[in-house]
Amino acid sequence: MHIGIDSRMYGPKNGGIGRYVEQLITNLLEIDRTNTYTFFVQPNQTIPHHSKRIRLIETPIRWYSLAEQTIFLSLLKKHPVDLMHFPHWNVPLLFNKPFIVTIHDLILIHHPNRKASTLPLPLYKLKYAAFKKILNHAVNASQHILTVSNFSKQDIIKTLNIPSKKITTTHLGVSHSNQQTSSQTSNVPYMLAVGVQYPHKNLTFLMDVFESLKQSPESHWNLVIAGPKGPFSKQTQQYANNINKKIEGSKNGRIFCRFNLPDENIADLYKNAQIFLFPSLYEGFGLPPLEAMQASTPVIASNVSCMPEILGGAACLVNPTSQQEWMNAIHTITTNPTYKYTLTSRGHEQLKRYSWISCASSTLAAYNSALK
Repeated sequence: MHIGIDSRMYGPKNGGIGRYVEQLITNLLEIDRTNTYTFFVQPNQTIPHHSKRIRLIETPIRWYSLAEQTIFLSLLKKHPVDLMHFPHWNVPLLFNKPFIVTIHDLILIHHPNRKASTLPLPLYKLKYAAFKKILNHAVNASQHILTVSNFSKQDIIKTLNIPSKKITTTHLGVSHSNQQTSSQTSNVPYMLAVGVQYPHKNLTFLMDVFESLKQSPESHWNLVIAGPKGPFSKQTQQYANNINKKIEGSKNGRIFCRFNLPDENIADLYKNAQIFLFPSLYEGFGLPPLEAMQASTPVIASNVSCMPEILGGAACLVNPTSQQEWMNAIHTITTNPTYKYTLTSRGHEQLKRYSWISCASSTLAAYNSALK
């Protein structure tokens, strides 16, 4: 079988989906010795391989663009495959050959972000209508749908009215990093949050929790917010600056925003943090808490969406709208070393449930059954 994969988002610089595409391809090439592959990649993007079964097609087309619906469609017709895999919902509307699509989550349905767009309101509404039309085409015209958690599967079934048998859950993996991390710890203890700064990540709530810690034993700790720069980074930085001004002159800690750091710096932050905080209101899978567990850092996360499924009892799960619950959880971890050790140990066990090889194997099985 000749399989095509839309690989334009390849690499962690493109966030969680980019990491998914990168790891999926890497592990497919490890386990699949039979099928041939065509990867549609951005200009100058290389995918390490040593096989004549692999072909790269340069695709200088930005995702979510009009060109994606026209020029990309022409490229797909020019380089036909037996089965196409789109790793995100953005499938060209007029593509009518067999394909599989991965729907990671329905965040844009449940948490539409008007403020994330620079378009005038009429154009924003037009673009949002186009998104819903493309999403509906993707899930209804596909041979099969992959998603990354049972929570997302149930959400797709209920929200988009898709039959359960058409959807397969393929949990993501956690990369076992070979990067050397610094053994140096910060002079000031810090809590860490990692992710793109969209409203559903609930980071303003987290900063409010941090400000409320001023009377607690953890008041001298810093809060570090890291992740790719996005449309809400400037607002996040401003909110942090405002809180820092309020506590200026005190012995309280500060909020530091660190955007677009290389992977090795993020690995250092994970390793040296006292606690990892993940107050997100909605996730399809949520890799950062697992990456924190890999660094032996205890995790506090919200108790909604996929978090109970993905993290289980390996994290302290609390209400993402209750400041008091978050303050209590932070205090418990910092004052109870036995509980902290328990979370760390459970985290190592929880990680054994997730591997990119398993994700790739389930995906390959979906490829093989899609055309039967």
